[in-house]
Amino acid sequence: GVLKFPELAGREGMKKYYEIAVHEIGHAVVAESISPGSVVFSALFEIERNCPFGVTKNDVENDEAFTVKDRENEVMVLLGGKAAVDAVLNRPDIGCSKDIIDASWIVERMMAKECVKGFEVHLFDDASTASEWMRENGDRLIAAELQRYYEMAKKIIRDNRLLFYRLLEILLDKRMITFRDIQAVRAETLVM
Repeated sequence: GVLKFPELAGREGMKKYYEIAVHEIGHAVVAESISPGSVVFSALFEIERNCPFGVTKNDVENDEAFTVKDRENEVMVLLGGKAAVDAVLNRPDIGCSKDIIDASWIVERMMAKECVKGFEVHLFDDASTASEWMRENGDRLIAAELQRYYEMAKKIIRDNRLLFYRLLEILLDKRMITFRDIQAVRAETLVM
């Protein structure tokens, strides 16, 4: 099912902010579910009038992710924004290409370079010397793995609707939520 927040969506002049807030809270809810206390902040900004953007800082996304679980968690957090837009607004998120590129790079690295799912995708030399079939098969398997993480992120969002609702409302109202805000809401909702 689609999550709906009619009391928020109708606010005058809030459509762009609403869409971006849904995306950012998706990252935050997935990160908090995976690693409680990991979200530092989520914020909405405006570079110029009617040109909003958002950012969520968390400790799950980590350049030094040493375990497969750390990397899988990072991929789910990266895909959490897209998953939220799909679950809440029931449409594709067209503002998430960097998240998808970053998630794809992590999954490709895990599968093709580190062989965490076996050797089926491993490129023994480099991609330029692999057969066309091997590259296509690898791309197909990597895409399937990305889809699996995306579905997991959507499930986390659906399972944590109360947390999502409340954080979204606060972000739209204050344009920023902090670690303290998130922890207070988590204590209120008792979901995770």
